[in-house]
Amino acid sequence: MMIFLILISVHFGGCHNFQDLSLGVVYSKLTTSGSLVTNLYRVVLDAENPPPAISLSVSCEKSLLRNPLTVTVIRGKTVHNIALPRVQSHQGKKYEYWFASDTLCDDDTSMEQLGQPIYISISSSLPTIFNLKVQAIDNFHIRNSPLSMQTSPSEPSYFIYSFPDNIDKVDVRVTSNDQICARIIARRANCPIFDGSGSLELSDRYFYQSFKKFGGFSLRKSDIGEQFHLAVTVNPDNSVCDTSKKHDNLTENSSRFKRTLISVKPVTDNSFLLAVPILVYALSVIIVLLLTFFKYKLVDCYENNEPSIFEGNESEANVIIDKTALFVKPENVVSHKEYEKQRIVKDSKYFNFLFFQIFGSILPALTTLFQNRQQPSNQMNLDRCYLNYRCAPDAFYFNSLNKLTSASSLAIVGILNLIVVFRKKIFRYQVPRFPTTHGIQQRDAPKVVCLLGLIAMGILWTITNNCPHKTTLHLYVYNLCWLVLSAIMWIYSKRHGVRRWQQFYIIAVSSAFGCITLFENVLEPSDIMKIIIKVTFSITAMGSTGFFCFKYYYEVTILRNIVSRYFQRPSGLQKHQWIYFPVFKKERVVSDNSVVYRPLKSKVAFIVLSLSYAVGCSLTMFVIPNQTVTSSCFRLGKGLVGIYLFYYTIQKIRFEWSSFSTLYKISCFLLTIFFICMECMNRYLATYRNTYAVLLTPAESRELNTECVLPGIDWKDLRHYNCAFNCFLFIVLMDYIDSNLKGVPKKNIFVF
Repeated sequence: MMIFLILISVHFGGCHNFQDLSLGVVYSKLTTSGSLVTNLYRVVLDAENPPPAISLSVSCEKSLLRNPLTVTVIRGKTVHNIALPRVQSHQGKKYEYWFASDTLCDDDTSMEQLGQPIYISISSSLPTIFNLKVQAIDNFHIRNSPLSMQTSPSEPSYFIYSFPDNIDKVDVRVTSNDQICARIIARRANCPIFDGSGSLELSDRYFYQSFKKFGGFSLRKSDIGEQFHLAVTVNPDNSVCDTSKKHDNLTENSSRFKRTLISVKPVTDNSFLLAVPILVYALSVIIVLLLTFFKYKLVDCYENNEPSIFEGNESEANVIIDKTALFVKPENVVSHKEYEKQRIVKDSKYFNFLFFQIFGSILPALTTLFQNRQQPSNQMNLDRCYLNYRCAPDAFYFNSLNKLTSASSLAIVGILNLIVVFRKKIFRYQVPRFPTTHGIQQRDAPKVVCLLGLIAMGILWTITNNCPHKTTLHLYVYNLCWLVLSAIMWIYSKRHGVRRWQQFYIIAVSSAFGCITLFENVLEPSDIMKIIIKVTFSITAMGSTGFFCFKYYYEVTILRNIVSRYFQRPSGLQKHQWIYFPVFKKERVVSDNSVVYRPLKSKVAFIVLSLSYAVGCSLTMFVIPNQTVTSSCFRLGKGLVGIYLFYYTIQKIRFEWSSFSTLYKISCFLLTIFFICMECMNRYLATYRNTYAVLLTPAESRELNTECVLPGIDWKDLRHYNCAFNCFLFIVLMDYIDSNLKGVPKKNIFVF
């Protein structure tokens, strides 16, 4: 390179046929001599007050690949080459441009070096007409005020920023009013930054991020050095920034001029801003802890307190007066007494579900932390993580401290309530519970599974919110399906007891939906595969809902009917407790000597409503454009829980209204209203206050970024806290909803 510079300097010094150019003047219709004869130009600068940077623009509409226009620019020790047409490769395609503009970059920024003249050599094989302009960039050093620039794919622009002595961190922000896809690049201040084709030189450490209307991130001096270049380049098309494959007229090369506004703001070290998310998190934990304590006292008040035969004291026992007179029992309905003799599954056995939670979601989510660190050490793809870059305080090696603290609140709710469930075994202050003759038998096994789902969801949120990405959506869907199915089984077990098929149903359905969303979000399927995935989801959704409805109506295991040689009733059930499968016996009744019992007819309404909802969720994917399987899984699971809870509440009002006390009516009404309001608030925050969306491209997602609502707290954090509080309300409601049956004999409590 030094020999090349010496030869060129001697050549330029010995030639007197160069033409002097002025800064800022457009020279039009200049002509090359052809036969590769060089036209020499020189730009003399003010040696005492030279401009901080120089840009050269050249255009030639008649240049072809077989007759290119070559431009060589020399400034001090820097030699830069430009060829027209300028050819760039992007997403497997090549684009040609007949104009180019480059900023000259030199590592030597001394006044002597900046004052050196600029030499330009232009040649072509055939005589060619071109336009030339050399201008000074007076605002090359980024200060406190924002900079406005216009760029295109063949005209990248960049500036330089120097960290002040007392500043270690800065926030970079770039905004635009158009939808053209571009990229913002921050790299250590070394030259050259772009090659002859306008592509970024990959020789040093740099950060990059795509954007359309907003882009931004934080930089530390320790990561990038005391000085860094900040560049903006425009992509030849919008394929990187758009989710759809159609990009309208933005793919026209001649119209892709993008006006952007760029700013760099120093960030002072304010530990108070980092303490706010932690303080809010601590306050929320204290509130949940207090509410859980009061709930624990409330649950103890409404537990069956019949005298135990194992208590060897002579003290007076609390005697329960039957509420049979207040309880209007419908005729010919299966009684809850029929389920009293069913085998009670031990609560501790359901901790086996934790195995599927750990290996199904938590451990795979942990691998994403290592995947994010497997990028080359000299580059950092800031499109990898979907964050709210307007409000994402990074601390303790976490990308977003506020998201981690707020997301873990869901796990806190699950852990505290799990302690409530096992409080008697943990603190050993009461003998084990035995089946009672009054009220609904308390069954903690489904509740334990639901609480384990809350804990797993909170842990998963805590891990994935450090770097949200759509590749972890299938883990979220797996956990969400687990959570909603366990909630459904919790409601189901209140009247129907615990069945062995429930655990396999939860595992199978949640795993199926997790695999379906895995194929949708990770494997990037084609259009045909997307249709197959949607059809698979529809079959799974309607099949799983239909299976639950069948089990709910007939209360019998089909396999036992098929395996049994004479289709006899299972052992442990009396003759009047067996409901025959309709294929083998038309009469679907259980009876004793005096009364004939039948399943509640209103079950049909629940079945029709649930199946219709499942069919509706399946059809919307084919009717509504851009409807994904992932969003349909969310809608299906939460909708089925709402339908079942609504049906359960209606049946209680329908048949047990006379047993409701005034306190019970007020408490349940307030709990239900608060639960509905919190769920509506959650839907509002998810729809209208979403700060990022992993189903979009990173550039589209950043357009949703918003400023902090509170210092270090954004709308996504408020949604996390709202979701945790709403789950807590659901737990309280489930524990309290059947407290009116405390004094009712089991034979008078019917199943619905």
